[in-house]
Amino acid sequence: MSFDCVLFPALAERIRLGLPIRILGLDPATRFGWAWNDGIHRVQGAWHLKSADKPAELNWLLRKTIGKLGVDVLAFEDAAGGTKYWQTALFHAELRAIIKLVAQAVGVPTVAVNPNTLKKWATGHGRAGKPEMIRKCKTILHVDTDDDNIADACFVEDYARQYLKHPELFPEKKPKPKKQRRKSPQVMMF
Repeated sequence: MSFDCVLFPALAERIRLGLPIRILGLDPATRFGWAWNDGIHRVQGAWHLKSADKPAELNWLLRKTIGKLGVDVLAFEDAAGGTKYWQTALFHAELRAIIKLVAQAVGVPTVAVNPNTLKKWATGHGRAGKPEMIRKCKTILHVDTDDDNIADACFVEDYARQYLKHPELFPEKKPKPKKQRRKSPQVMMF
């Protein structure tokens, strides 16, 4: 979950100068939560993707929001791989691809946040339910919402902001080494 500052010199310069970083946090779903923050002001809401052509609708909404508010980083809750419905997994992958394509087109980096990591960040454990995320959004971020999509988007934005300020606190996860399989006695005989 890192980005290359060589590819995004404007963002690297804003960080170096201590200028506000404008982050758009996203919770992709049919009811699509978003939260924008420049370090001083926060604006949040939700889009209900209802057209038959959801990818085109999301593309338009993202570009419109980015153009209106200005964005230096696009952060999003990454698709959960644990869904039992293939249509849901496919839809989330589609939304993720659109987010990354729009970010590339407008020249901003993306930060993808694992859903369990986000819940642990917000509540202290990775299995928090929607009511707990909403409650923590009200108490920690002081955002008065009853919408779990907006609450998630606010925490995505907050997570990305802390990640950019203190990357040393977010070490890259290294893959676990594969366990050596013990050979059965029958195999060792041959």
